[in-house]
Amino acid sequence: MVWTGCAPAPTWDGNIVLIVIDTLRADALPSYGAPRENAPFLASLADGASVYENAWTTSSWTAPATASIFTSVYPNEHGVQTGLRVFRNQENTPRDMQINRIPESFDTIPTFLRGRGYRTFGASANLNVDEAMGFARGFDRFVMTDYSRQTDGRELVSAVLSWRDEILQAAPFFLYLHFMDPHVPHHRREALLPANAAAPPVLGIEDRDAYDSEVRFVDDLLRQIFESLPLDRALVIVTSDHGQEFDDHGDFGHGFQLYSELTRVPLLLHRPGGAASRVMPDVSTIDILPTLRSLTGAPRSPQDRGTSLLPGDAPAETRAVFSMRTRARDTRQKKRAVVRDGLKLIVTEPERSRELYDLRADPGETQNLAATRAEDVRRLEALLAAQNARDGLSVHERAEILEASPELVEQLEELGYADDGPQ
Repeated sequence: MVWTGCAPAPTWDGNIVLIVIDTLRADALPSYGAPRENAPFLASLADGASVYENAWTTSSWTAPATASIFTSVYPNEHGVQTGLRVFRNQENTPRDMQINRIPESFDTIPTFLRGRGYRTFGASANLNVDEAMGFARGFDRFVMTDYSRQTDGRELVSAVLSWRDEILQAAPFFLYLHFMDPHVPHHRREALLPANAAAPPVLGIEDRDAYDSEVRFVDDLLRQIFESLPLDRALVIVTSDHGQEFDDHGDFGHGFQLYSELTRVPLLLHRPGGAASRVMPDVSTIDILPTLRSLTGAPRSPQDRGTSLLPGDAPAETRAVFSMRTRARDTRQKKRAVVRDGLKLIVTEPERSRELYDLRADPGETQNLAATRAEDVRRLEALLAAQNARDGLSVHERAEILEASPELVEQLEELGYADDGPQ
């Protein structure tokens, strides 16, 4: 999707598909330099898409990051900072469940599009993107599907295809798909492993070969959906809530960190008949809702913290984009990051530790320059301070404490959403 000149982009009144692939780091895809051809369908989609080389998520945790996609608001404002978690109590027996949700005062992608006359359909395989947390609001149809060691994204595909006739009769429709397959617990899909795959490690979270096989698996599921509906004339956006670490900075998974393996995500925007382009400036997943507003001819909302990605709407100057993470157990502990002009600053609270990286010279974030580039630190800290001043209600003010059923506890533990201590 590329337009030339300064004329406004033509208004889109056709179908829209938004795909979020959980835990998908950008460099896991061939269109972002992955050494393995593990996503042929997404690669073919990228061939006719705008591919955003430097797209950043707002958090390294599903609930806040996805709430930001839905609202174009950073987590410190929408208040979904920990999502759905269970905590062991002091007696170490039953568990309390904490939940925080998108406030009903916020417009979301499905509420906006339904207001524009769209029939809205949503399917999520992640417990942290569900009705209780406000993600189903605005959908005419919304379903949660299972994801576990025994189930996978095929359940989501079956649920969506059961709506096939209803979707195809809608004019226009919006379809949201949230796949979990690259997330733990990984299924080690032997038929999709490379010929030189290593033996599986003791901890599944360390198994990069299994992770890559899950990326290939979800790529095939997407192909099945596109062939079955079909969606070849739809506007399609593909992104992720956050990435995954494989010992990039001494850890595995997506814990309390904001390094690029967790916060740089894929972002593809494909419009039928559009030409392929590679877009280099920094963008954010909060830009998706403003882009849909502009595409459908709606004005920008005062709620939006992002900006439309359309060429006529993009700001001429470089911009700052932000990521943040709050510990679920102790919400005083926070990490906040800002990226601008090729530099990235990460500040950890309450220690006030600072990490400064030159992403152009050091994309792997191995050399902390904070001690030698004090002026850059001050400049980026000022941007963080201005963004932090927007803090809304605290996570505890937004949270509800509920009793978790044993079945839900088991599900949350399997997905890594349970805390026995600080996380």
